[in-house]
Amino acid sequence: MLDGPTQLKEVIRSAAEEFPAEVADSLMYVATTKTLPTIKAVTPIDTGLLRAANRVLGPDIAPGYVGITFYNPMEYAAAVHENLTAHHPSGTPKFIEWPLLADIEEYPLEVLKRVNRLLARRVSALG
Repeated sequence: MLDGPTQLKEVIRSAAEEFPAEVADSLMYVATTKTLPTIKAVTPIDTGLLRAANRVLGPDIAPGYVGITFYNPMEYAAAVHENLTAHHPSGTPKFIEWPLLADIEEYPLEVLKRVNRLLARRVSALG
C-alpha cells in the first residue's frame, strides 16, 4: 500500500528506467479515464469555466523519469482549490488533490499490467 505521492513517485521512477513508454501510457490512461473525470465532477462550479479548464499535461519523459501534471490554468483555480472554509453549492476544495490521492493505487497497478503484457509478448517471441 502506498503512503502517498512520494512513494508513488519512487515506484514510477524505478519502472520508468526500463519501461518509459509503458509507464507514460499507464499514467495517461489512469489520469484521463479515472482521475480527471473525478476532478471535473468535484470541481466547484459557478459559471463552469473552472471545471472545464482542468487538464492533464504530459507525459514528460526523461531518463529514469516519467511524469504527468494535473493542471488548471484559471487565474483563481489555486485560491478555490486551497480554500477549505469556502462553501460551494457543488464541488469541493482540493478538487485536484483529493481525487488523485483516492486513485493513487491505480497508477502502479496499471503500470504493472502493461509491463506484464510487454514481458509476455517478449517471452512469446522467444519461442
